[in-house]
Amino acid sequence: MFLLNEAQIDTVLKDLLEVHLYDFTFYSRESFKRRINRLYKLEKYSSFQDFRVRLRSDEAYIDHFIDRITVNVTEMFRDHLNDAFAGGVANAYLPLGRGKRHDFSLMFACANPAPAASEAAMRIANHILRTA
Repeated sequence: MFLLNEAQIDTVLKDLLEVHLYDFTFYSRESFKRRINRLYKLEKYSSFQDFRVRLRSDEAYIDHFIDRITVNVTEMFRDHLNDAFAGGVANAYLPLGRGKRHDFSLMFACANPAPAASEAAMRIANHILRTA
């Protein structure tokens, strides 16, 4: 099985930042490598160059790529959503898009998720407005 080497991982990180404005340098290097190598293997690329061309030039592919390599985070709330979490979500996700529109999801595991989701949206929006 072919695995991407360190230089190729660096190239992918650079391409993601330069072409798509996604900065994954804060991700765990080992986790990023595992996820990219898994995707590379599952999609059966014949060469790193084929993978790189698709990553750089196929706008539809980037959404699929991001979905496959990002980690889903689940947070359960016993009490009200706090501003520290809202700020953390905003600070973690906003720089990824840098002007592009990107969606993200929060999952609420509680008896009545609608109020929790509304509160989360308001707190995240307020944090964005305060820091803009």
